[in-house]
Amino acid sequence: MLKQALFLAAVSSRFAISVFALDEAAKSNNEFCFRLIEKAGTSENQIFSPFSIWSALAMTSAGAEAETLQQMQHVLALPADGSDDLVSSWSGRLQKAGGVKMKIANRLWGRKGLPFRPEFLKLTDKHYGAGLEAMDFPGDPDGSRQQINRWVSDNTEGKIKDLLGPGTIQPATQLVLTNAVYFKGEWAVPFKANNTRKRSFSLATGSKAEPETMSDLFPAGYMEDDRLQAAKLRYQGGQVAMIVVLPRKSDALMKSAFLDADGFAKVLSAMRDEKRVV
Repeated sequence: MLKQALFLAAVSSRFAISVFALDEAAKSNNEFCFRLIEKAGTSENQIFSPFSIWSALAMTSAGAEAETLQQMQHVLALPADGSDDLVSSWSGRLQKAGGVKMKIANRLWGRKGLPFRPEFLKLTDKHYGAGLEAMDFPGDPDGSRQQINRWVSDNTEGKIKDLLGPGTIQPATQLVLTNAVYFKGEWAVPFKANNTRKRSFSLATGSKAEPETMSDLFPAGYMEDDRLQAAKLRYQGGQVAMIVVLPRKSDALMKSAFLDADGFAKVLSAMRDEKRVV
């Protein structure tokens, strides 16, 4: 299988947020994504939501200052000024994409009685919609864990039921910050079920596998060069798409330098709509 799956929500701008702001937010999120891939390594399959991690850490940075804040903004590829506006605008735009359902929910769970700064709570509520829930971490750590897990499950349509494992919450826990992202979309051109069959697939390690593989012939965005092939599979509504990047050499994904944010941007700009893509 692909060592990393890259998902880009590409949407158009139809409301009061500037095109420049949305473009900068997408670039920041993608840059952070590839930094994360590089740090994760290439020895195992990886799947994660770079947007979820990016936005959760951006919300965390709202409570930082001085050198810590500067370091977090650097890692997240966020500007020194207006970073919360940038993340908030991108989050809002994704949730307004037509034809699909995308839900982004944030929440703060703070130890009961702690004097959290009002300016921090105001900022996280305004830009991230993250209210604060007072929790009895010292008296009931596992009950608190289960309550947080129920919230995550409710906000992901039951897809993530046990985010926090036993022992995650301790009596000394002060604050827990959660971010939940739920996405559901139907393909603009659905795959035909009778075209799904086992096919040979070369793994990055050089071995072979025979996974159940969807296949069809339909219009899609496409590009290729001597290193890779890429396809854009659109969801209903035409505002969101999945970008699949496949290297020509099966071991290419074992090398972290195979693709970075700039290279991915070039892939996107080189894509052209084709009437027939297999």
